[in-house]
Amino acid sequence: MKEFSKSILPFHSGVIVLICCIAYSSAWGFERKRKLLVLHSYHQGLQWTDNVSEGIQSVFKQLQGSYEVHFEYLDAKRSSASRYQKRLLEYIEEPNHFHYFDVIIVSDNMGLEFVASNYPALFEDIPIVFCGINGYRPQMVDFTPKITGVIETTDYRATIKLMLELHPEKKKILVILDRTPTGNLIAQEIKRVEKQFDHISFEYYRDFVLQNVPTKLQSLDDDYLIYQLTFNRDKNGAFISYSEGIEVVSRYSQVPVYGSWDFYLGKGIVGGVITSGYCQGQTAAALALRILQGEPVESISIIDNAPTKVMFDHTYLTHYGVSPSRLPKDSVIRESRINGLFPSVFNYAINMEIRVNSTFKFSCFWGCSEQLNRPETHFPAMLQAMCPADPYCTQGFSSQSSPSPLPGRLFLQANFLPSGFAHRKHAQPLHEPSIWSCYSSVPELSAFGSEC
Repeated sequence: MKEFSKSILPFHSGVIVLICCIAYSSAWGFERKRKLLVLHSYHQGLQWTDNVSEGIQSVFKQLQGSYEVHFEYLDAKRSSASRYQKRLLEYIEEPNHFHYFDVIIVSDNMGLEFVASNYPALFEDIPIVFCGINGYRPQMVDFTPKITGVIETTDYRATIKLMLELHPEKKKILVILDRTPTGNLIAQEIKRVEKQFDHISFEYYRDFVLQNVPTKLQSLDDDYLIYQLTFNRDKNGAFISYSEGIEVVSRYSQVPVYGSWDFYLGKGIVGGVITSGYCQGQTAAALALRILQGEPVESISIIDNAPTKVMFDHTYLTHYGVSPSRLPKDSVIRESRINGLFPSVFNYAINMEIRVNSTFKFSCFWGCSEQLNRPETHFPAMLQAMCPADPYCTQGFSSQSSPSPLPGRLFLQANFLPSGFAHRKHAQPLHEPSIWSCYSSVPELSAFGSEC
C-alpha cells in the first residue's frame, strides 16, 4: 500500500500543479491565442499573393495579442505539375498538420481545389474562408457547410467597353493570356463576353515564349488595343512574374495596353476596371475574424459584390492622348514616381490619386517625408518640379497640414478644391506596397477603417 501511494504521488502533484496553473491563468485573464492559417495557392513574392497577404494583415496586425496568423504557399504558378503534386502529397502524408488552426483562409482556385479534395480528411471541419476565386460556381464549395468567403469580381466586359469608349477608332483587341488553370478559366469568360462586341476582332495570344513577345507586339498595327490578363507561364513552362510580363509588354507595345488587376497599375497599363488583391484579403480576414469571435460560419453569407474601381495611370493617359474629361465619373487617376530632384528630402515614392467627379475637378494630396516640415522648404517649387505638366496640381498649394493616416507623414492639401470633394493621397516608404482605396460599402470592413 505504501508503494502504491508513492507511485501515485507524482500523478497527484501534476494534477495539483495543472489546477493551480489553470486558476492562475484564469485569474490573470490568460487565454490561448486563436490560430489562423492563410493557405495561398501561389508563392510569396507574386504581387497578387503579396497584396492579399497585406490585406489580411491590415485586419490582424492590430489584434496580435489575441490571434496568430500563419502563412503557407502551394507555389502552383512556379512549380511544374510533378513538383506541385509532390507538394500536395507532403500535406496528405501529414494528416494532423492543419488540426492546430481555428480558421483557414484559402486564396485562389488551386488552394480551394486542394481543400475541397481533402476535406474532411485533412481539415476535420475547420471553418474555411476563401478569396480570389475565378469563375466561381456554387458547386465549388458544396463539400462542407462550414465555408464562406468573398468572390473575386473581375469585370472583363466593363474593361473592354471602357477600352473601346476611349479608343473608338480601334477595331482589334489582342488578348494576352497564358494557359495556366487560371488563364483557362479566364479564357472561357472572355469568350462569352466577346460575343457582345461583334464589331471587334479578338485575337488571343496564348502560346508565347517571352523572348518572342517583343516581335509580336511590334508587328501590331494602329487598329489594335492590348488587353493583358494572366501572363505567368510561357508555352515551354517557364515562369514569368507579373512585373516581368508587364514590363516587356509596355516597353515594346506601340498601342495602348489595359488590364484588370491592381498589380499592373502603375507599371505599364493605361488603366481598366481594377480588381484589388488587397481588398480580397482584407474582406476575407474580416470574415475570418467574425468566426474567431464566435459567429457560426454557416450564418455568414458569401460576398459576391467585391469592389472594383475604374483607375488609370496619368503617364499613359497623356502618352496616348486620352483627355481626363473623357473618363467615366468617379474614375481615379494614379501616378507613381520616385522623385530624384530632391534626394535629400524626397525619400518616399509618391503615389498620387486624382478622383474625377461630374464637374471635372481634381483633388490632389501630396504626401512627403516629415523632413519637408521646415521653414526653408519651398513647397510650390518642389511640387511644380514634380508634375510640371499637371496645371491642376501646381497651383494654389499651401503648407497646411492635415491629419495623416500614416504616422510621421506630412500631407499638403490643395487649397483651391471645392469643399466635400472626394480625395485620397498617400506617401509611403519605397519598400511598402501601394495602398488601395476602394471606397466600397462592404459592411464587414467598417470596423477597421478600411481602405476597401
